[in-house]
Amino acid sequence: MENNEAQGENRGQNSSNSTRSAVEKQAFEDDIGQILHRLNQPLTAINNYAQAGCQLIERGEVDPARLQDLFIKIFAQSLRSFEISQELGISVLRKPNGQEN
Repeated sequence: MENNEAQGENRGQNSSNSTRSAVEKQAFEDDIGQILHRLNQPLTAINNYAQAGCQLIERGEVDPARLQDLFIKIFAQSLRSFEISQELGISVLRKPNGQEN
């Protein structure tokens, strides 16, 4: 009878471990989704500003002030992307209890 009880406990532990793994996997996937969303925003803005600049040049509407404004916006978004990647790097280096590796 002890053997049956031990087998039952093992099945219970395996089920608990499986559930915990599924929850951790889902949390990881959610975190990745948030990271991709945060990085996608400034990258999309950079792409849009660059396309606008190219269109101005193609149409011969080269206004230095307008192009400078687009370059400033591109620079700001690239800094935003860099800051996000720095934040992510710092958070990845932290242990789950908040301590750094």
